[in-house]
Amino acid sequence: MLKIAKKVFHFFYCEFRKIKNFPKYGYLRIFFLKIIGYLSFIKYFFLPTKSIDTSIDVIITIAPKDVDKLENCLIGIKKNILHPISQIFVIGKSSLELSNIEKKYSCVHVEEENLLSKNKLNINYTYNDIDRSGWLYQQMLNYEAVLSLGNENLKLAVDSDTVFSKKQIFIKGKKIIFNASDSYHRPYFEAAKKLLDLPKVTNISFTSHHIIYNRKFLMSMLNYIKNKYNEKEWYNAILKNIDYQCFSNHSEFETYAQYVMYEFRNSVKVEYWFNKDVRKKDLLNIKDIFNSFFHKSLSFHDWLKNE
Repeated sequence: MLKIAKKVFHFFYCEFRKIKNFPKYGYLRIFFLKIIGYLSFIKYFFLPTKSIDTSIDVIITIAPKDVDKLENCLIGIKKNILHPISQIFVIGKSSLELSNIEKKYSCVHVEEENLLSKNKLNINYTYNDIDRSGWLYQQMLNYEAVLSLGNENLKLAVDSDTVFSKKQIFIKGKKIIFNASDSYHRPYFEAAKKLLDLPKVTNISFTSHHIIYNRKFLMSMLNYIKNKYNEKEWYNAILKNIDYQCFSNHSEFETYAQYVMYEFRNSVKVEYWFNKDVRKKDLLNIKDIFNSFFHKSLSFHDWLKNE
């Protein structure tokens, strides 16, 4: 009984913390999306999600510390993403371990320096003596990958430490799916608002460890930012105009999502993300990370490995 009471208390405590982070009515919208999501799970139990004909490319930008997580990420993509996948691009630094995984799952390796040189960007981002330049560099790589790799207009970008754990599609009724998360990090919205001159931003966040890009939409957004700041290259326009006085100053997923939600709102269907951050203790209760009823994705973040 005491264990149950502790779990209930912990649940409401976590929910209360979430409420405090969201702007007005944001949490209520998330709660509503979650209820709709649970109802859809019941529907899909009897009428499973079917494959669709819309082809996509997949983009995974990977840091050396996450190479050991890549295989599960790729298995989740191949098992649970019900789109024809033209190509899977893995962007990172070459290594024997990475090369073996890429060959096993028929991925295209893209050397990060060849795609977009870090030295060329000259990112100087240190906060509280922690170097954040690599984290920001990966975001620029994601945008460049969408622009320059593959032939498909739609690109699914996913963090290499995240596993798709449930069958899913990213186009429904000709609309792209944006998954809304439980987090709301205000500096991301401030960055998007500044870069894009947005009169308003959403009261929910789309920083959900993955996103579906429409290359034409992204190109339109980056051209706007580039022209606004009179820069030759879009990445210079972004890097010169974001705040470096906080630990996490920009999210490529959030900036893109806010642009699309403002300019192309009728092209988007918003759903709840149903993601779980997996700790060691959680693994005891997960029978199959590729076949979950309640979670669309599972994330195995490096900072959680000792918890």
